Amino acid sequence: MGDWSFPCTIRGILRVCATLLGFIATICAGAGWTCDQATGANEFAVAIGVIIFLYSGAQIWFEGTETVMINNAVPMVMDLILFILGFVAAYVSITDEEAKNCGYEVIKAAACMIFVVMILIGMNLLYSINDFFEDKQPGKKPEDSRSMRTASAEVSKSTHLAPPANPAAAPLSSRKDSTEGLPEGWTKHTTGEGYEYYFHAETGKSTWNKPS
Repeated sequence: MGDWSFPCTIRGILRVCATLLGFIATICAGAGWTCDQATGANEFAVAIGVIIFLYSGAQIWFEGTETVMINNAVPMVMDLILFILGFVAAYVSITDEEAKNCGYEVIKAAACMIFVVMILIGMNLLYSINDFFEDKQPGKKPEDSRSMRTASAEVSKSTHLAPPANPAAAPLSSRKDSTEGLPEGWTKHTTGEGYEYYFHAETGKSTWNKPS
């Protein structure tokens, strides 16, 4: 995988905000309950807050390395599920009658934060849907380097594998790497979607354009 750096992109900032608010909402919903026993609605809100916190935190790591979680379908499905669950958690918390005697103001604040997190996840869902359908368009390269970086990371991990017994016997088109006509250190590869790109193993740099 590539080196991690803070994701200073719109989707990266949305993930960071969702992670922080998910954490705060979880603390408020759990620690703000003053009665001896929590209700199912409160426990559900706490569970959703934990899930959102963990998932958004994982997505920050993927955004920081400019890779995707398995493929573009996974973030899209997860964002959709958490968007729905976030709405349900916020609704059941703010309408919980028993909570009115058990620190309702804090519980209400937690519900509002979960609602805001739901909106942030919904915005990221739009990006995830765009990424998913963009990759499905034949012959079109993705607008960003996420697919290429993911493939590059796989290439980087495979550089330590033993070479074929007789590489010259394999036709050029079937090889993983091709260095013909490229500067030293550069190799040509193909992503899972069929796009050709160029990768420099020593620097970790990858590009769609043929280096000169």
